[in-house]
Order: sequence, then C-alpha cells, then structure tokens
Amino acid sequence: MDKNLIELINKIRNSDDTLIYSSLRNLFTYLNAPFCKFDIIAGHPPLFRVRTHTEDENSIFFHNEYELSFRRDIPNINSYGRCNEPLQSLFYASDSDLISFAEVIGKNKIETLKDVTYLTTGVWNFTQNIMVSPIFEPDNVNIANPSLLDVTKKCNDFIDSYDTIPQKDDLKNLLKGLATEFIKPFSLDKKSYLFSAAYSNYMFDSIGIDSKQIEGIVYPTCITIENIRHLGLNYVFKNSIIGFDKKLKLVDAFRTKLAKGTKDIIETERIYCKKIDKSTGEILW
Repeated sequence: MDKNLIELINKIRNSDDTLIYSSLRNLFTYLNAPFCKFDIIAGHPPLFRVRTHTEDENSIFFHNEYELSFRRDIPNINSYGRCNEPLQSLFYASDSDLISFAEVIGKNKIETLKDVTYLTTGVWNFTQNIMVSPIFEPDNVNIANPSLLDVTKKCNDFIDSYDTIPQKDDLKNLLKGLATEFIKPFSLDKKSYLFSAAYSNYMFDSIGIDSKQIEGIVYPTCITIENIRHLGLNYVFKNSIIGFDKKLKLVDAFRTKLAKGTKDIIETERIYCKKIDKSTGEILW
C-alpha cells in the first residue's frame, strides 16, 4: 500500500466533483486490499425498514410490499446516498426498530415534523444466508456499539493473520477512516457521501468466499444518542435479494402514529397488519 495514501485521498477530495467518485472507486480497485466478510445465517433476528407517510398519505396505510421495500422511483434518486449512486436503488434497514425510527425522525428533522406524523415499519426476515462485509467501529464516538467492536476486532485479527498484506497498520487506518464516512449526519451536500458510496459499490462488485459476491454491508448508525446507538447496526443490500421468494422477505408491518410534544415525540398509536399476501404482495390492515 502506498505510504502516501492519506495524501492521495486528500488530493482526490479536493479535486473536481465529477472526478472524486470515480477516482475513489479506482483507488479501491488499485489497492485490491483484502476485506472482511462473513455470512448472515438464515434465521438471524429480523431487520426493520421505516417509511414516512407523505402529506397525502397521512391518513391511509401502505397496501403493498413494494411500498415498504426499496425505492422504485429510480429517476428521482438524483444524488449520492450513504451507500447508493444516483439512479441506484438499494435496500437500507436496521436490526433495531428504534434506530430505524431515530434515523427517519432525527434531531435535525423534528422541527419540520407536523403535529401528527405517521410511519410504517416493515419487518424483514432472512430466509437464506447472505454474505456481507462490515464497516469498522470508529474510534471517535462517545458511545461504543459492542456488536461492531466485536466485528472490528475479528477483522483486525483477519488482517493480522495474512503475512502477504503489506503495511497492515495503514490498511487498518484506512478502514477506520471509512467508518467515519459512514457515520456522517444526514446531509443534502452532494459531496457528503461520495467516499462511503464509492466504497459500498466497490464492495458490491467484489468477490468473496467460493466466488460469491458481497450482497450487503453492515455499518454503524449515524445516531449519537447514548441510549440508542448501542442497540444495533445498519445494513444495506442489493435489491436483487429482496422479495418473498428471495433472501430477505417481508413478514410483518405496523403503522405508528406520532404526536409532537413541546420537547419530544410521543407514540400514540400502533396498528399491526392482519395479513401479507405472498402471491400479490398485498398488505391487509
């Protein structure tokens, strides 16, 4: 690994916007460094994905599975997300319903909430094993996530076990630096997620064990609230594995009604769906 890697990355950051993303992707390909990976086993605890109702949808329910999965309005995905490129739809979720809620109605969004807000949460089960790659737990966080600390230690041990990896400390520092990119607060700045999106898509193109491709990435939440951050992790998957006959399927859904108080948000109602039709995707309430 180039000893001037940090300087090279900083040079890329200061280049023209149109070059930053492609340069980062090419850099990861050039480094060709070993990456950590493991299988999430079928039967793993479920994931949660929250969708906010728009103003026209506040008094109704979502009625089909596709409304709670990945985005289908591809032409409207016009900027880089934390992991996605423009015009690229990925499936974002968390293994904590509270983290999913907090990221949707984070502190920077509370002031813009209406007095009454509706959210619908989809509950997704793993039906098959899925190979994922983890992002490290950053060093510069006040509240550590025990699950990610354990994963980070295993990844460091993995790197240390390979004698053929040059400049191991530089590689570890790069991976820790990547982690800080994934915990950046929500932002409309087009540059905010170029680094994390470039790495995510590099990983999605990478080959893991037994010629299997990486299908998901595990990463820390950007939420810094003390009693929430340690509860779980975030996940992002290729949308090709989402669906009733695929590796991640919708098994339940519930709609939550939130009331805005003077200092906080209060859940005043929760309604669970009665049935999900696997042949049509229809959600019955």
